[in-house]
Amino acid sequence: MRRHAGPHDGCRHAARRRRAEAANTARRLCGVTLLGYGSRGARPAQAGAGGRASAAAEARTGMNAASGGRPPGLTPAYVVATMGGIGLVRWFPGTWGSMLVLPAVLLGPLPCLALGLLVAALGWWATWQVLRERPGAADPHWIVIDEGAGQLLALAGLPLDANATGMVMAFALFRALDILKAGPVGWADRQGGAFGVMLDDLIAGAIAAAGLMMFHRYYPGVLN
Repeated sequence: MRRHAGPHDGCRHAARRRRAEAANTARRLCGVTLLGYGSRGARPAQAGAGGRASAAAEARTGMNAASGGRPPGLTPAYVVATMGGIGLVRWFPGTWGSMLVLPAVLLGPLPCLALGLLVAALGWWATWQVLRERPGAADPHWIVIDEGAGQLLALAGLPLDANATGMVMAFALFRALDILKAGPVGWADRQGGAFGVMLDDLIAGAIAAAGLMMFHRYYPGVLN
């Protein structure tokens, strides 16, 4: 037997509709809120990633500028110019480049002279290559092959059986001439390019060698 709907049934139906509408409204509001939260959270993350990428790019640019235009990659010219990486030492790279060739004093003056000329030729080629790759870098501190060539020329001015005193004097005299850059050494340094980078140290080495030979002539027995 079918029951007729009474007034209480209508009230129950109306209440259910209101509860359903309220639930739908709550779900829509919750979805909008979550969507807005997610989009706001994504934007800072993307901005943060972009900021990190920009900072990394600026850091790389700063490193290249601070290094005197260091050429990217490991090229043969770069290895020669830095004397196998000695030029990358933070403090006094030129001094370390000169010290690297000091054991050559055991070979004697003529081998030191021949080795110095060979290193000078290789150094001019390597310097020309790296300066061509980075034309804005006039005389980067990491190019130390010129100090190596000049120091070898200075060692060539020692007697055949040079002792530790002679080696120290050759080192100190060459470094003083190279740092002070007085007279022809300073003139050569102002020439610029690979020619100037190499020439000032070669002149300093030649002057040091001449001074050592003169010293040995008047004060024999000190350098050997």
